[in-house]
Amino acid sequence: MNLLAAVFVTLTSACSHYAQGHPAAGADKMTPAPAAPSKAMAPLHALQLTRQAVHIAVGISSPNEIDRETLASMLGSPAEDLGDGRVGYGGRIDPDWTFTLELSGTAATGKRLDLDFFDSTPSGTASTEAICAMDFDQASSELVRSGFSKATVHGEHGRPVSEAFARPGMEISVDTIRASGAQHTSDKRCIRGLTIKASTTPTAQGPGIAVAKAPDSLSTTPLDA
Repeated sequence: MNLLAAVFVTLTSACSHYAQGHPAAGADKMTPAPAAPSKAMAPLHALQLTRQAVHIAVGISSPNEIDRETLASMLGSPAEDLGDGRVGYGGRIDPDWTFTLELSGTAATGKRLDLDFFDSTPSGTASTEAICAMDFDQASSELVRSGFSKATVHGEHGRPVSEAFARPGMEISVDTIRASGAQHTSDKRCIRGLTIKASTTPTAQGPGIAVAKAPDSLSTTPLDA
């Protein structure tokens, strides 16, 4: 009897341990619901757009190499038809900022890629934190290291307002905006617009920095969606 009792106790203990580690079939599994996207994640979207646009510029010899597949690889989804041979994307980065990314032109006329961020607040004074994950200095350094020359366009009181980069067969113009928000210093600049286009003008100057004279009026014109 003592032997049978010992066997019974051993079997009972084993079954108890198995039940604790293996829930019964059909038992509810309490899986936490995924957290809703937060505004803090928004800068990653702008970072992807700006960084990929810069990487495209660095990796090509002509904007004519950019096509729908390039954009799909860049953003992970097919580009939309925008009419008149244009393709691209548009959307909201966060409650204050929207973006457009548009590829236009043909290999015969010269292709052009435009990335623009728009302040959608009524006052037009949104914090730039959502679009400044990759700031201008970071993008500029990468372009110059890749063989682009750089010319700075100055506005009123000598304030830099846009930049031009070039290498044979390609030009890049960058519109900047002064960083704003608690996490940014006053001398930091953010990218508000970036255009990659074909160039028919030979570029004799090697990598470096030049200074360009600002035009009489400087403005940023939103793309027609």
